[in-house]
Amino acid sequence: MDYFLHETSIVDKDCQIGKGTKIWHFSHIMSGSQIGEGCNIGQNVVISPKVTIGNNVKIQNNVSVSPYQQHKKRAVRQGTSLSEAFSKRDWFHKEQNNVPQSR
Repeated sequence: MDYFLHETSIVDKDCQIGKGTKIWHFSHIMSGSQIGEGCNIGQNVVISPKVTIGNNVKIQNNVSVSPYQQHKKRAVRQGTSLSEAFSKRDWFHKEQNNVPQSR
């Protein structure tokens, strides 16, 4: 195994976890999900089935991610829920800055 998995976390069958990724306490990565290299999945995170997360993504504590493609080198703040409801003009596609922009 090329990634760290805390003993209280669960990774379902058919998941791909990249080298150097860390999955912390009480997290659940559901079947068919893909997580890139060098990611940090905080405690109590739920990655729903068939979610794709790119390289070097940090997902902080208590986040739920529904089917949604997350781009590389981004941070998701604690308590966030992501789903397909986010559009391209929302904060993930602001290439100038990794911090969410106010509207």
